[in-house]
Amino acid sequence: MRFKKIFSMLLTGIMIVSMHGAVFASSTEEQIADVQAQKEAAALQLKIRELQQTLEHETGQKKNLEQIATQAQQQVREMENQRLEDRMLLADLKRQLSDKDSDTPGNYSEKQCPSNVFAQSSPLLIYSPHQKNQEYKHQQKQYSPA
Repeated sequence: MRFKKIFSMLLTGIMIVSMHGAVFASSTEEQIADVQAQKEAAALQLKIRELQQTLEHETGQKKNLEQIATQAQQQVREMENQRLEDRMLLADLKRQLSDKDSDTPGNYSEKQCPSNVFAQSSPLLIYSPHQKNQEYKHQQKQYSPA
């Protein structure tokens, strides 16, 4: 009987030790799994932050590009308006030129210009300062003693 008691105690001790080892092993595996999960969660959080920063940066770039596009469209509209104004001015200048061409001196009759101002015997010469200087030098060469 005593042997049975010792044997049962020994068996119980072995079972306790083996169960504790199993409990320890399973808690270690759980701890390892928890650490792995924490590492994965940290890596995912880091990736999420990186993606958020990238998104914010690209959103900022998009806004800048939209502003540039809006400015470019405004400049195009201004240039088109200027082009229309220039065309209208050109048409007005052409009309003024054609009106002036129709009023040229050759079209005046004797009744309109009785003094016959435009029928001079010698043409009216207008010299620039450079041309006057050249003419003066030419005259000096002609009259200077050689």
